[in-house]
Amino acid sequence: MKKVICILVLMTTFSFSAGWYVQKDVDAMTDKVEKMAIVKNNKGHSFMIYKIGEEVWANFALSDNIFDTLDYEKSLIMRIDKNKATRIKQLKGLGEMVYNREFYVWKPKWINFILGKSKDEQMLKTINLKNLMNGSVLKVRYFISTGGYKDTSFTLKGSSKVIKEILEDEI
Repeated sequence: MKKVICILVLMTTFSFSAGWYVQKDVDAMTDKVEKMAIVKNNKGHSFMIYKIGEEVWANFALSDNIFDTLDYEKSLIMRIDKNKATRIKQLKGLGEMVYNREFYVWKPKWINFILGKSKDEQMLKTINLKNLMNGSVLKVRYFISTGGYKDTSFTLKGSSKVIKEILEDEI
């Protein structure tokens, strides 16, 4: 009986930690509420979508529980379900060409990158935001600074409702 209860508790914890949720933070200087759509996987890695003004950004972060760091030269590759994979550094070039500023920020444990403008329907289609909202699985390949790569994935179940909430139903 104790084994059954233990298994049920572990399953509940995993389901909770694997789901999308909205995190709300209040800026101490402006009292503005910032909302982020976040999902974490069973390895502790996270994927987040948030807005800065009308711009929609994403963040991929490695778990604090591992020693890996992200390679600066080789960017993330993302794939939603069976759709074509996207190399994130391509977004960097697109952002610099279209908006004349940097839209790809690398740190050893995380990468922020632009997805587009929330009201720019063509940009949103280009970067697969709709696929993030309607897909099943987001697969991420990240390259580690010591060489090689690792794959991880995130559920997209429940992402549509949460992403719409942070975008304030603009899409």
